[in-house]
Order: sequence, then C-alpha cells, then structure tokens
Amino acid sequence: MPVSRTDDVESLVAHVLRDGFVYLPSLLEPEAAESLRAEVARLELELGIAPALDPFSGLRTRRVYDLVSASRAFHPLLVHPQVLSIVRGILGVHPKIY
Repeated sequence: MPVSRTDDVESLVAHVLRDGFVYLPSLLEPEAAESLRAEVARLELELGIAPALDPFSGLRTRRVYDLVSASRAFHPLLVHPQVLSIVRGILGVHPKIY
C-alpha cells in the first residue's frame, strides 16, 4: 500500500512491522530519483552487472547489491527525515547495538 508524506509515523511503522516494508512514493523529488537511477546505471556499467543466467534469479533482472556501500549517492536516503522517523519508531531513539 503506498503511503504519503502526510501519513503519521505510527501507521508507517505498523505497515513495516506487518508487511516488512513501506512504499514511500513521494520520498524523493523527481530530479533526485532520476539522479539515483542514473547512478544505478553507472554502477551496472562499472561493475559489469548483467542479467543472471538462471530463471530463479531472473533472466532479465540485473542486481546491484548494497547500493549504500557502492555509492555515496545513496547515503542521503539513510538520513532522510521520514526514513529516520520510521527507523526510530521501530528501533527507538537510542537503540542498543550488541
């Protein structure tokens, strides 16, 4: 279920806990989304990403794993206020890492 920027954090957190994800279609402005699409295309070329050779993985699917480590262009997504509010709603403001 798509959600908007106006949805409250509690409903977004509930959605993540129920479904394992939340779709935030208005998280990025169109220009920012296009810039990230271009960065994925660049990484695919640079890393030689090609479709898998088996039906299970998808014969036309190209996968770039761990985009955050592959390019700093994706770092702003990690600290986006809406994303942080959802993460804090799940983990708390000061989560303990063991």
